[in-house]
Amino acid sequence: MADSVRIGARPIGYWVSAMPRVNTMKIRNFALAMAAVGFINIGMRLVIREPTKLSDLCAVDSTGNVVVDKVAVGTIAKSQGDYYVEEDEANFILLSKCDKGGCGPFDQRLLREHVGASVRAEFCSKHAAKLIISDKVTFQLTQQYLDDNLATIQRNGGLMNKLAFYWIGFWLVLLVAVELRTRTRSA
Repeated sequence: MADSVRIGARPIGYWVSAMPRVNTMKIRNFALAMAAVGFINIGMRLVIREPTKLSDLCAVDSTGNVVVDKVAVGTIAKSQGDYYVEEDEANFILLSKCDKGGCGPFDQRLLREHVGASVRAEFCSKHAAKLIISDKVTFQLTQQYLDDNLATIQRNGGLMNKLAFYWIGFWLVLLVAVELRTRTRSA
């Protein structure tokens, strides 16, 4: 019975000495790079500013309504994940296209269920101003919409900043731990 307990049982020192030595310089550089990524993410949030006034995006009239400079009327068509207004068989105007930065000018969730439906899309300064699908206003760019959007962005930004600070803190604590371990081993 005593022999079966000893088979395969080794002291912890055996496993520690058998492990390859960790290159502390690689860990330091990696931890600093990861902390830098966190600082870059925080910095980007400070640099990119969302529009706070409707007049920052589009021209507005004296009543505060958007001045429309382009209108597309037709039916909604979809091709390879992109949505268009098909005005006639030869004229297509982009409603929504997705790439790395997101989807626009209109959100694709507004269009998914309505392929083939009649649509009127209004634009101002290449921004989505109003979307009417089957005689129902689906989207309208207003100051209230911008205010709600800004509040959501700020709320999500606060959460992202918190996560970034935890991220930075984790990597800096790891860096300190590696430094302390290196100094205690060399002493």
